Amino acid sequence: MILNREQLEKVDDRKIITVEVPEWKAKVNIKSLSVKETVEFEEAAKNEAETKDNLVTKYIALSLVDEKGERLYPDANEGMKALERFSTAAIVRLSNEIKKLGGMNEDDIEKLAKN
Repeated sequence: MILNREQLEKVDDRKIITVEVPEWKAKVNIKSLSVKETVEFEEAAKNEAETKDNLVTKYIALSLVDEKGERLYPDANEGMKALERFSTAAIVRLSNEIKKLGGMNEDDIEKLAKN
């Protein structure tokens, strides 16, 4: 099927998955990033003040959503700060799932942090 403009603008190709986080004894929803969110993340990566830890937690903050698909942290910086207190195991688990969902890998994050 070839989409017209109206049909294309209604397409939502972003995936949402539920991830078990045993460290929290709970599950969370993560959503693949939009182009706009990816650019926001890339801009943060270019900021010399952003550490790799900050980038990982910001990446997660951009991806965490509620059951309606709305971001838990509309302000990614606020989310980044909230997530910094959690265990490395939980953060790595979420980061890995988000990377799989969005096609980004650790090398991509490293490259962004160096630019």
